[in-house]
This record gives sequence, C-alpha cells and structure tokens, in this order.
Amino acid sequence: MLSALDLLNRKDPAPARQWLPSWRTILGLELILLATAARAGEPVSPARELQKLIPPDASVVLTVEDLRGQVRELLASRLAAEFPKLPTVKAWFDSEKYEQLETARDQIEGVLQAKLTEIRDQIVGDAVVLALRLPPDSPFHPSQARGILALKAINALGLLARQGGTVGASSPKP
Repeated sequence: MLSALDLLNRKDPAPARQWLPSWRTILGLELILLATAARAGEPVSPARELQKLIPPDASVVLTVEDLRGQVRELLASRLAAEFPKLPTVKAWFDSEKYEQLETARDQIEGVLQAKLTEIRDQIVGDAVVLALRLPPDSPFHPSQARGILALKAINALGLLARQGGTVGASSPKP
C-alpha cells in the first residue's frame, strides 16, 4: 500500500491527483472558513434584525440603513447642489404650496418641540423597513393592502421624554 508521501514523490503523479484536492480547492475552503468565522463575530445589522419582523409573504420591502448617513451623503452630493437650480424646483420654492408646507413643518416642530431632522435621525436614523403586503389571490385594490413600518431608534425615549406632556396636552380630552 502506498502512503500519501509515496504518492507525492512519484514521477507520475496522476494517480495522486485523483484523490488529492488541488491547492486551489484547499485555499478556497480556507477562505470560506475564514469569511464565515469573521462574519460570525460581526454584530447583526439593525436592518437585518428588523427584516426578521417582516412576514415572508410581503409583496414589497423597502429597507434603508443608516438614514442619517445616507441623507448627509446625498446633501453633500453634486445632485443636491444642482437640484435647486432647476426651473421647476425654483418655481416650487417660490410657490404658495411650498410656503404652506414650510408653515406646516414649523407648526409640527413647534408641537413636538424638535426639528424634523432631529426626529428623523433619532427615530429612523439607524434603520427603517417598510413592507407592503397584498392579498395573493385577489385583484389589486388599495383598500386590501397592509403595511408594516419597522424601525430601529437610537434615542426615541429621550426624544419622547423631552416632549413629555406637550403632545398629550395638545390632544383633545375625551
């Protein structure tokens, strides 16, 4: 019986190749094992945790991770710099509808005692998942659609505590 060393030292290594894996195979397996071990030590992303809450039969799922960072990058982009220069956008900013939107935003921020950008960053800044579920066997009708909004807030309790009784005080009493 030949040992592995005898097979490797033979002048005709063909029989050894039949049962010995190639160095590429071994390297590939080692890389897979290393990647798996490295991934096992990684913390699960907030979006991945939220996606576990979404039913598997959801028709559409929109996932946004690190919204505050995404917005920061978008606002620093050339697209954001050029966007207000477009004639349609200029007309919108000069319109009465835009003024109404600004007034509504100011009122909402006044009631909540926080800027909407702060609320966005504190409540949906880490991750947000929006899922839409449609009945599978019936024709599409908007009244039958069901949605789920799952979010990972970094400091929602602190933000809500700061508003304290303000939001409840502005609500009508039964």
